[in-house]
Amino acid sequence: MERPPEMPPLKAAGPELTPVRIAAALLIALVADAVQIGLGPFGLTWVDDLLDVVVAVLEVALLGFHPLLLPTFVLEVVPVVEYLPSWTGCVLAVVALRRRAARRRSQQAHPPLSRDGGAAGPVIDV
Repeated sequence: MERPPEMPPLKAAGPELTPVRIAAALLIALVADAVQIGLGPFGLTWVDDLLDVVVAVLEVALLGFHPLLLPTFVLEVVPVVEYLPSWTGCVLAVVALRRRAARRRSQQAHPPLSRDGGAAGPVIDV
């Protein structure tokens, strides 16, 4: 049986997630959620909508585009659901998914070593 061709290495989606980028994205999300919850009783829906657009642009700039940002943006328009901290949850989910993807890419690029420090797998000794 013929061995299938190897897949090309996966490229990182979005900019590199540094601690500063993560902290800034999380701070923006927390502030946006707090402002939206605080403005809720006053009925300033246009401020909420404008804030959502600004937050979405900032999050994409900091974290790169991720499909989870789209439903979060749409959820903010739904009347009762907009009071949930959806931006904060989305940022945490995107960061966790990107870290997991980076860990998988790292493991694919650097296969694990055996106990004696050599490469794991079959060894041909000549």
